[in-house]
Amino acid sequence: MPAGTVLISSRAPVGYCAVASRPVATNQGFKSLVLRDGIDPFFVRYYVLRSKQYLQDNSSGTTFKELSGSAMGELMFPLAPLDVQHRIVARIDALFAEIEEGEQALAAATEGLEAYRKALFKAAVTGDLTADWRKANPPAETGQDLMRRVLADRRARWEAEPSNTKKHYNEPAGPGSDERPNLPERWAWTRLEQLGEVVRGASPRPAGHPRYFGGTIPWITVGSITRDNGIYLHRTDTFLTEEGRQKSRFIQPGTFLLTNSGFTLGVPKISMIGGCINDGVVAINILDEDVKVFLYFYLSTKTEELRNIRRGQDQPNLNTSIVKDIRVPIPPVSEIRQINRLLLDCGDRLVGLEPTLRGATRGPALRQAILAAAFRGDLAV
Repeated sequence: MPAGTVLISSRAPVGYCAVASRPVATNQGFKSLVLRDGIDPFFVRYYVLRSKQYLQDNSSGTTFKELSGSAMGELMFPLAPLDVQHRIVARIDALFAEIEEGEQALAAATEGLEAYRKALFKAAVTGDLTADWRKANPPAETGQDLMRRVLADRRARWEAEPSNTKKHYNEPAGPGSDERPNLPERWAWTRLEQLGEVVRGASPRPAGHPRYFGGTIPWITVGSITRDNGIYLHRTDTFLTEEGRQKSRFIQPGTFLLTNSGFTLGVPKISMIGGCINDGVVAINILDEDVKVFLYFYLSTKTEELRNIRRGQDQPNLNTSIVKDIRVPIPPVSEIRQINRLLLDCGDRLVGLEPTLRGATRGPALRQAILAAAFRGDLAV
């Protein structure tokens, strides 16, 4: 095909279009228009992009739609005088360039927002954000004092459970003395297992079987957790039956969750709904609400580090032992509350901006509106 040929994909899918900038050869997936004199190929291309549904409606086939040569030959194309075609193409090009410039600006703003969010969380969980506050408000307690209460509360609840009568309680091990970054004064290191019992989810097999799926019990997966950047999980789109629940692991509202499998592992979330978690999710049963929110902010800064633990595997995975051994800094309870207040306030504003930026990215709709106007004759100025 010579340069200037309009190349139209005619199957799987129908309606994509380009103009050959030099001589090319095509396979059987194209219908190619070698235009007569007096027709701007880019004018034809823009019409095809505007009329993709028209081409698809004239296609046939069962496995996939295909636009045949005879059907292509019967399609109707508008034609304006050549000078008008050129003006319309130039106007579309200019408007599309403005849209692309706006999309690039929005992409940069979104990227900057995420960078600021990460920096803010990092400053908070290392103590930098509250350094001045700490000097003005010396805490009466330490992070160690808070951990002693957490551990005592865990043990008391375990011993109060009738099913644990005559069983031996195993105190979760501390962080040990291995070298770690220095913490602000009165902060302490702990292991994630000390903050709460760590358990992994389970998935009914086979996936999608009607005995297990399609009921009313929320089914919480990695996709549910990674859908947005918010702290809390309020809904899920898939549900289990009671029989599916028996094959999975049920969690209560308020449970802390962490994805531990796949290329989106290391994402924390606090579930506000009860439901079942799949085997790509770990649950940590943390009792203290302030600690739970602080842990969300801390683990949000460790996602990349956690993903690098098993770098190189086809399917990265954090086993339960690795999750239990994650080291967590614990400030005094008064400082935890101050950090949480600051980040919840700023975090809500940042999360609120994300849908605004996403909603502002209306490039595809704007392009279609411009093409519609062009072929109504509204751009022929």
